[in-house]
Amino acid sequence: MLDFFDLGDRQLRVVELQVDSQDYRFRDLPAHLLHRRHQRLISLVSADPDKGRSTQLTATRSFYQWQPETRITIGDKIAYIELIESNASKPVSPSSRNLWQQMQQQVNQFLQNPRENLLALWEWIQAHQTRQIIGLGLMTAIVLWAIAAVLLMIYGAMTPSQSAFAAVVLLLGGYGDLFGQLVDANAPVWVHLVCLFITLISLLFVLGVLGLIAENLLSSRLEFFKRRPPIPEQDHIILVGLGRVGQRIANLLHRQKRPLVAITEELDNITLVPEIPLLVGNPIAELKKANLETARSVILVTDDQMQNLEAALIAKETAQQHHRTIDVVVRTSDQRFGANLVELLPDAKALSTYELSSEAFVGAAFGENILSLFRLNNQTILVAEYFINANDTLAGKILAQVSYGYGVVPILHRKGRIVMEGEVQEVFMPYDDVGLQVGDRLVVLSSINGLRRIERGELLPPRRWRSPPINPSIHCFC
Repeated sequence: MLDFFDLGDRQLRVVELQVDSQDYRFRDLPAHLLHRRHQRLISLVSADPDKGRSTQLTATRSFYQWQPETRITIGDKIAYIELIESNASKPVSPSSRNLWQQMQQQVNQFLQNPRENLLALWEWIQAHQTRQIIGLGLMTAIVLWAIAAVLLMIYGAMTPSQSAFAAVVLLLGGYGDLFGQLVDANAPVWVHLVCLFITLISLLFVLGVLGLIAENLLSSRLEFFKRRPPIPEQDHIILVGLGRVGQRIANLLHRQKRPLVAITEELDNITLVPEIPLLVGNPIAELKKANLETARSVILVTDDQMQNLEAALIAKETAQQHHRTIDVVVRTSDQRFGANLVELLPDAKALSTYELSSEAFVGAAFGENILSLFRLNNQTILVAEYFINANDTLAGKILAQVSYGYGVVPILHRKGRIVMEGEVQEVFMPYDDVGLQVGDRLVVLSSINGLRRIERGELLPPRRWRSPPINPSIHCFC
């Protein structure tokens, strides 16, 4: 799998594979039959160049390397993009919504049916003992605050606002500070005693609530490990590093239902679904506990390049000792380091974050939205989004001209104009005869060269296929 991304409520993935004798889905199949409603062939590289089939990459073409009559044979390497499933039924995460709008919506819902909502709140509090204690503490604090505010306003010679704030100070344990600077020093003794009592009661409740919070945090930290399933025995993926990149990788692999175990040095700022096994400690030491000898692949995305290299060497050495092969993916931040790593480990995949992001920035400089990117045939392929304008080089063209003229692969077309009743507005893997109009949205797979050609309006020269020789014994009489 080369890439996995979302377009609206649909998920798409890019897959690369080498056809073997058991793969009846593609073996001896004409290449054009892989253009389906849910799938699109984007690359075909022949395993035997002596067959005379033009399926090798050129400097100007990243796609469409095959001839029309090409058939897929054993050993050919193909890549295709396909639709997986819909995200429409999945709930939107709270972090993706505006917090203020969410609070306003909850307040409005509460005011619509206050009685029912109060009953529901009461039932929610009664469902857990900790909630009952916290709720009782809050109610007690409110009552004590009201009593203290009234007493300070009457006997402390304070305004209502001053007494309200002074009562808060009293609840937080500020008895000495408050009465040391009280305006009216002649307040009755019983007022002093009541305020002291309020401070003591408040401190007891505050300490109790803090103790409950600490207990819940400790128990949740222990439950963080108890809920985790056991480490897979074989054919699993080992993910080392759970920073922002590592956590996103873990979530994507989990959504793909791939067996996975994650390794991290610390648990700070980690939000991982309970279904993913987790090991905490030094990554080099924890690799042995992750069933490395039977793992399918290792992904190393820590911030320490040397640690990633050491773990990659250990993974390769372990696989060789057990006469196995293992896929290693290494995150690097230095292109020279990545090149040296590939020389040291030819089978490893070294991905430089700066190199990938720089190509995305270059693509965005042409005025497009870069939705995702992946590596294919030693090239960076960008998932670019276009909105057709009146002066755009795409306006007025059909998708066949865009695809073969600019060397890109359209994967989504959305009509910008008002559609007729029963007409489909958004189409994945659109047909080549669809015309582009102003306001349309188009998502394509393209290299940097393809985006540059679209920006300049430079169409590639048409492909010229050599036709079979004509039999001289056959004559045509007109």
